Amino acid sequence: MKKQSYEEIENYFINELYFSSSGHMIESGKNQIILTAPHSASQIREGSPKIGEYRTGLIVKKLKELTNSHIAYKTKNNNDDANYDKVCAFKTDVVSYAKEHNIKLVLDFHLARPEREFNIDIGTGHGANIHGRDDILRLLQQKLSISYKDVRIDDTFAGSYPYTVSSTLSRTLLIPAIQIEINWNVVSDYYKAEKLIHNFAKIIECLEAII
Repeated sequence: MKKQSYEEIENYFINELYFSSSGHMIESGKNQIILTAPHSASQIREGSPKIGEYRTGLIVKKLKELTNSHIAYKTKNNNDDANYDKVCAFKTDVVSYAKEHNIKLVLDFHLARPEREFNIDIGTGHGANIHGRDDILRLLQQKLSISYKDVRIDDTFAGSYPYTVSSTLSRTLLIPAIQIEINWNVVSDYYKAEKLIHNFAKIIECLEAII
């Protein structure tokens, strides 16, 4: 099967062309890391619509091609917010899948507005969501800081709200689950997005060796 281009993948997310009756998909990989994109479709939070972070869907899809990680992403708006609602099918299914496949690490991808001061904000729930794995946190920050000048930890988006994907998966599975908040400026065109994707592919290879 021909690989989809960056533009084709993003258009699929924008137009909800990845069909799934559940409103999300999980694709299997061969390592013990799952990459999640709970905002890759538009969502509803407390009755208010929010535009999707479609490029996060692109990021996890392309990272699967490069790293053979497991991935989970939203495909349509079910009038919910998978990174906010206490109960949602996305989190329930990812938890079940992670248990079945012995997942040991979650990287949860999000986009932040371009006016945010940071390049990347690594959310650990102020430490609660990484279960003492400071080595994973150090590796992430050190490797990302090679290419991005302002990589912060728990600055604006700590992922500490109890029903975020990272908090829920960390608490339920007792494994490190880290929220990766990426400033839109870092991935504002496909060239920049490709750079980030290749950087994360190298980081994931390093993470596989220590988890």
